[in-house]
Amino acid sequence: MPLNTWGWKIFRGPIAGWVFLASGLAGYEAEYNQAIEHYTGKRYDEAARLLQGVVEENPDLAEAYRMLGHCHAQLGRTDRARAAFIAALAHGRVSADMLGRLAEIERDADRHVAAVNLLRQAAPLGGADNKEIGVVLAQALVRIGATAEAEAIYLELRNAAPADSRVALRLGNLYRHQDRHADALTMLLTAYYLGNETPALPSLIAELYAAMADPEEAVAWYAVVIDTDKTENVRAALRRAHLYVESDDFDQAERLLQSIGDSDDSDARGDAHALLARLELNRGNIDRAANYWRQAVDAGFQDDHMSRALGTLFFNEGDYAAAASCLASIPAGSADPRLLYAAMTSLMETGRKTEVWPRLRSYVAAYGMDEYAAEVVDRLTE
Repeated sequence: MPLNTWGWKIFRGPIAGWVFLASGLAGYEAEYNQAIEHYTGKRYDEAARLLQGVVEENPDLAEAYRMLGHCHAQLGRTDRARAAFIAALAHGRVSADMLGRLAEIERDADRHVAAVNLLRQAAPLGGADNKEIGVVLAQALVRIGATAEAEAIYLELRNAAPADSRVALRLGNLYRHQDRHADALTMLLTAYYLGNETPALPSLIAELYAAMADPEEAVAWYAVVIDTDKTENVRAALRRAHLYVESDDFDQAERLLQSIGDSDDSDARGDAHALLARLELNRGNIDRAANYWRQAVDAGFQDDHMSRALGTLFFNEGDYAAAASCLASIPAGSADPRLLYAAMTSLMETGRKTEVWPRLRSYVAAYGMDEYAAEVVDRLTE
């Protein structure tokens, strides 16, 4: 299978201009031309077998090595492809398609510096493919940390083809990883309005607006995510809800969170119920906060701070059942004496004595067998 996984059609067909009648090949003209026919027909095994015989009898035939390398590459035989391409280079055959394929092999083997060097050689040879080679070279440079050189290449490509949304997208992503939020936003918006349809693009724009403390624009772009990317709409809606909270628009946040609370995505459902619990806690609606918090915990959400806050409130009000349901999730090894006291008392009052023992051990280890600890032991052994 082809090795080009950079996402661009970088190199044209590897046998372009090769179909000619070979001569002077020590009697192997027929085999060579037959190999070309097999390759054209995508019968790579047969082509490779014939070409291997050709190069064994004609070891100086660089073009045969080049074609043999492409055959092995198409079959996924990367080691053989690499050896054939290197032999072609050693015999003086240099072409953009071969250097590009060899760069891909080096890249996939984590030999990124070698890939960069090969792509640098390929760039001036690419002809009509110069732009594509330039993009791949820039990506490879980013991998080795040469971001300044990568940026220079992207900017040169932008100047040469300002309407190419793909270059704008890649330059925007480079800036995004450098935390250059304003530059990244400019490029990603440019890519979007040039018609780039990368599914993650609206979400990236929304995240940049959020990072730049512009929740209003972030919310608007998360709405675009929901409209265009149905697989991410729950997560995008959740991010919008958080932004509504940051903007003190609690009613909008609550409406959105209520809809997420019915989602099949348990993680999103837990996050939504946890945020609803915080909203209700801030409003002073303790019972409603506790109800949402239980649903969040049931969905797998964990937040010790919220559990402690609600559990302590219920304990102080004498609602031991509600306090126990919140404080039971607190680790038994907690060293907070007030928290341990509230948790053990609530659990004993609701008949959950087996859950008290590990907390009692933690309490005694930290504070000794004081009067309260002795009382707990008495109650547990009644």
